[in-house]
Amino acid sequence: MGSEAIEKVGRGDKKRKEIMVVVFGIFLLFFFVSEEKLTEIELPGAMHQMTNRDQNTGNGGTNIGTLSMKLPTQAKCNVVLKSKEAGASDKEWTTKPIWLNMYPDTINEKVHKRLINSLTGTKAGGKSYYASSKGTLRHCIGNTQTVTCSNIHPRVPFREGQLDEKLEKGLFYDKYIMMVRNPMFGLFVGYNAKAQKYSGLVGQGPEEDWKKLRDEYFESMVDDWKDLFVSWRKTKYNVGMYLVYEDLFRYSTGPDTLQTLVSFLRNAGFGVIIGDGGGDGNRNGNGNGNGNGNGGDDEILCLWHNIDPKDRMQERYSSNSNSNDSGSTNTDTNANTSASDKAVHYEVASNELILKYKDEFPDYIPSYTASQKEHFLKVMNDMVEEFNDDAALVTILKRYIEDIQANIRIE
Repeated sequence: MGSEAIEKVGRGDKKRKEIMVVVFGIFLLFFFVSEEKLTEIELPGAMHQMTNRDQNTGNGGTNIGTLSMKLPTQAKCNVVLKSKEAGASDKEWTTKPIWLNMYPDTINEKVHKRLINSLTGTKAGGKSYYASSKGTLRHCIGNTQTVTCSNIHPRVPFREGQLDEKLEKGLFYDKYIMMVRNPMFGLFVGYNAKAQKYSGLVGQGPEEDWKKLRDEYFESMVDDWKDLFVSWRKTKYNVGMYLVYEDLFRYSTGPDTLQTLVSFLRNAGFGVIIGDGGGDGNRNGNGNGNGNGNGGDDEILCLWHNIDPKDRMQERYSSNSNSNDSGSTNTDTNANTSASDKAVHYEVASNELILKYKDEFPDYIPSYTASQKEHFLKVMNDMVEEFNDDAALVTILKRYIEDIQANIRIE
């Protein structure tokens, strides 16, 4: 074989070796990436630290930082949550129920119960004030420990002085949880849930029915939403924390919001078995624990992911939209945009709303008239002024004002 042929063979061997090295490198990369995907799932939205946590929750808690950006697999979650099922004992307790106040159906009652029972290990820790047993209203007091007692006062009002009497008798905790949701969706949800309960409605009611009721009762519904805050401020109770619906059901804020709730429940004396940072999670009735691991973050992430997938609001942003802290999208970044361009931007914003809320509103996004939008904004701006001594509430209201301004659907 001539020297030229030998040289060609040599170059061929060298080329094959280079190819083999590249192929082997790709194999290793694929192997390690696959292993990572087997153990953890990337969250669609970046988890972020709520820098104003103490101010936003109103409970004076410690800033707990940001939880992991990755969600354990469902298989791991099944193991983590299964290990917590034994929970706390309902035989003896010294805790007092916490009022969970809301506009009607701000959170589904089944979700409320599943959430609280899972966090505390109680059999029926989450209760409704209006639930009955054997034909008798229990008013959240019974043979099992009550953690949170949901109510819709003043929509269904207590008699004058009744709430304070319960506090003075030591029947309830002196701080309450206020569950809030942007009224541009909250009003519709309350209306639709009532139709489901009492009229046999399945899914969303006809849009024309919503518009008819909305136009007849809009201002009174907005007044009811505002009265929720006014009435509780008049009682002898103090706000313990605001539980913001939009934060609870968003990928980027949900687990941290749950962790804040855990801290509040623990401060109220409840045994918390999820998110305690311990491997066994055993806690006594005073909220003291002997956890010996670092599984708290995984527990919170798993519980959040399993609360109710249909109710969980997933963040999905189009490539040409900008997100803000309220979770809304605003594509109109140019103040000098023409009228025709604004129409296009509005359609993009509307499509984003459909993406974000399609599980909850599969048929249509609740709409309002232009004058109703202005009424929303006026009432909420007035609330900002009226409640200026409550920084946490003002922060929430300003978020909602921005969201309504940018994203409300106008018919």
